[in-house]
Amino acid sequence: MKPFKPRYLAVLVFALILAIAAVVDVFARQAHLSEHQSEVAMQADALARDISDVIARETAGVNTLAAFVEITRGSQGDMNELFPVFARSLMESGETIRSVQLAPGAVIRFVYPLAGNEAALGLDLMADPDRRALLEPAIETGSTVVQGPVELVQGGIGILVRRPVYDNDGDFWGFTAILLDWPAVAANTELDEMSGDLIAGARLPEMGDVVGG
Repeated sequence: MKPFKPRYLAVLVFALILAIAAVVDVFARQAHLSEHQSEVAMQADALARDISDVIARETAGVNTLAAFVEITRGSQGDMNELFPVFARSLMESGETIRSVQLAPGAVIRFVYPLAGNEAALGLDLMADPDRRALLEPAIETGSTVVQGPVELVQGGIGILVRRPVYDNDGDFWGFTAILLDWPAVAANTELDEMSGDLIAGARLPEMGDVVGG
């Protein structure tokens, strides 16, 4: 066997070094990507919890609103007179509430404040198939439904929190709802401070809607 000439040996060693470097580079890239993905996931989870906390705090009054309906639904006059007063007190308790709504028979009949929300008055919540698919299970279970961020019929982007209400016989009466202004919600969280290369997305619990991207 003829011995390798030095220049051939040098070429082989150089090729081997290049191959090793390529393998190391692949593993380094994968490690960096994995680290970046983990960081994104942690940031997204923290942001989702932050947004969820703000929404829960701002819409806690939806249960109080349901109690208001249960007390006043027997008298349309009392509901007409007292709703604006009650709704105003709920709005003053929050920072991001855009409007308070009642939807007897799933049709929005009461909106406060009316100014800027006129287009929502008379809206049949069951007319839209996607919205009906979301609300019908809530009527069956009595659970509160969070929807959004969505484009609003009255303009803008909002988060809608609706709770079904029932009469004394257990039949469905309608929905109470609190509408949050999405830009105001974002301003009350760290969403506006997150850089796009770190936050790929965040999901509200039990919703699955991407709210940051």
